Amino acid sequence: MQRAVTVVMMFVALTTIVAAQTAKLQIIHNAADPAAATVDVWVNGKNTLDNFAFRSATPFLDLPAGVDIIVGIAGPNSTMASEALATFTLNLPANSTSIAIANGVLSSTGFAAQTDPNAAPISFNVFPVGNARTAAGTAGTVDVLVWHGATDAPAVDIYAGTSRVIPSLSYGKAAEYLSVPPAEYELGIAPAGGAMIAAFDADLRNAAGAAITVLASGFLNPAANKNGAAFGLFVATAAGGPLTPLPVAKADEAMVQVIHNAADPAATEVDVYVNGVKLLDNFAFRTASPFVPVPANTDLVIQVAGPTSTSATEALASFPVNVPVGRYVIVANGVLNPSVFAPNTDPNASPIAFSLYPIAGVREAAATSGNVDIVVFHGATDAPAVDVYAGTTKIVAGASYGQNTPYIEVPAGAYVLGIAPKDGDAFAFFNADLTKLPGQAVTVVASGFLNPAANNNGPAFGLWAALSSGGALVQLPPTTASVVEPEVLGMSVTPNPASEALTLKVDDAASSSWFMSDMTGQTLLSGTFGAEASPATIRVDVDAIPSGMYFVTVRSRGMVSTVPASIIR
Repeated sequence: MQRAVTVVMMFVALTTIVAAQTAKLQIIHNAADPAAATVDVWVNGKNTLDNFAFRSATPFLDLPAGVDIIVGIAGPNSTMASEALATFTLNLPANSTSIAIANGVLSSTGFAAQTDPNAAPISFNVFPVGNARTAAGTAGTVDVLVWHGATDAPAVDIYAGTSRVIPSLSYGKAAEYLSVPPAEYELGIAPAGGAMIAAFDADLRNAAGAAITVLASGFLNPAANKNGAAFGLFVATAAGGPLTPLPVAKADEAMVQVIHNAADPAATEVDVYVNGVKLLDNFAFRTASPFVPVPANTDLVIQVAGPTSTSATEALASFPVNVPVGRYVIVANGVLNPSVFAPNTDPNASPIAFSLYPIAGVREAAATSGNVDIVVFHGATDAPAVDVYAGTTKIVAGASYGQNTPYIEVPAGAYVLGIAPKDGDAFAFFNADLTKLPGQAVTVVASGFLNPAANNNGPAFGLWAALSSGGALVQLPPTTASVVEPEVLGMSVTPNPASEALTLKVDDAASSSWFMSDMTGQTLLSGTFGAEASPATIRVDVDAIPSGMYFVTVRSRGMVSTVPASIIR
C-alpha cells in the first residue's frame, strides 16, 4: 500500500513538473497600418496587452510550453476575444525563447504591393522568430538580430560602414544574430545589389552584454500607404517598452573620386576647381584622385582648366553639381572640340563633347570579403555600344558611350575580358588579374580611341582600372585570346599586340589569301601566300598603320577565319 501511494505521489509530482514547463516570448508591435496604431492582444481569451502601441515591445513573458496558445489581435478598447481582427495559434517548445512580431496591414487596399517573390505576404500576421536571445551569448559583446518589417521595401542589403553584413534580406524574414563589439556603427540600407538609400547611426557603446532586435519599420513611401509612418530602423531590447529609433546618419558630406579619362590630346593634363578653389593641379589623363569629401546637398561648380592655370576664370568648361550624401566617382570624359573627332553613331550614346559623368552608389571596398567589385564605364568616344565578356560569359550587355554598369561582384582571380560590339563578336581581349585585389572595389574604364588616326592621333583603345586609393590607372594588358578557335588549319598571328610587323602562319598555304581590316570593315592590307610550301609564314609590315584594334582574316580552301589583332606603340 505504501509503495502504491509513493508511486502515485511521484506521478503527481512529475505531472506537475511537466504542466509547469514554460517558454519565454516577447511580443513586438511593428504593424505600420494606421488602423492598427494601438491594438489589444488577447492570449487564450484573456486581454493580456491593453492598447498596445505601434513600435512597442513587451518584456520576455513566461508562457506555457507545449500547448496551443491562441493569440488574438483586436482593436483598442475591445471587451472580448471574439472582437479580434486576426487570430493566430502558437505552440512554444519547452524552455525556448522566441519573439513574435505583429506586422503587416489589415487590408491590402490602399497599400503598396510587395514585389519581391521571396517576401512574405503583407497581410497582417504574427511572425515568430525562434532561438531568440535575452542577452549576448558572449560577455562584452552585443548580439544584434535584424528583422525586415517594411511592407513596401524590396529585399535589402544591410551595411556596417562599407561592409555588407547581411545580403538580400526579404520582408518578413530575420537574419542570423550578429555578435559585435560595443561601439558606434553606421548601418546602411540598400536594395539588394544596389546603391545605399538610407543610413542610420547605431551607438552600442553602452550595450555590452545585451541582445537587441533592430527592426526595419514603416513605409518607404508613406503617401502610397495611407500616409502611414515613415521608414526607419528601431531597436527593441529584452526589457521591452517603446522601440528606440536609430537617428539618421549625419548628412552633410559626400565622398567623391575624380577620374580623368578624356582622351583628347589637348586635355592630357588639366586643373580641376571646385567653387573657384583648385582641387587637382596638373591632373593627368588616366589618373584618379583618392576619395575626397565635398559638401553634400549643396550647389557646387566644378571647373576644368588647362594645366598650370592660375585661376578658375581660365576654365575650359564648367559643370554645376549637387550630390546627396553618398559615394561617387566622377569621370571626366569626351573631347573639347567634337567637330575634329570621329562621331559616335550609337543613338543611345551621350554627346562626345567634354563632360563630367557621375557614377552614384560607388563603393570604397568590396561588399563581400574575398571578392572584387567592379563597375565598368564606357568612355571611348568612337566606340559603339559594347558587350563585355569574362571568358565566354557576357557580363555587360549593350553599354553605350557615357554609361556605367551596376557593380559586378566576382571572386578575386585572373580573368580574360573580351570587348564586342553589341550582339557581335569580340574584337579585343584584356587580361584582368584580380588575384591581388580581394576586398577592393574597382572602376574599369574603356579608354582611348578605336581609331586614333581619325581622332587627332590620340591614345589607342584599352581597358584601365582605377583603385579607390587613386593614382595612375592600371592598364589591363591586351591579350591574344579568342572566343572561338580559328577554322583555318594552323592559322596564327604573332606577335599580338605588334608594333612594326605581324607574322601570319597557316599549315596549308595552297589557295590561301589574307587581308587586314579596321573596325569599320575597310581593308587596309591584303595578299596571298603564293606558291610557298606548307606550312607557310609571311611577314606583314604594319609600321604605317596607326595604333588600334584590327582584324586579320585568312581564306583557305573555302574556309574563312578571323583573328583580332592590336597595334600598340
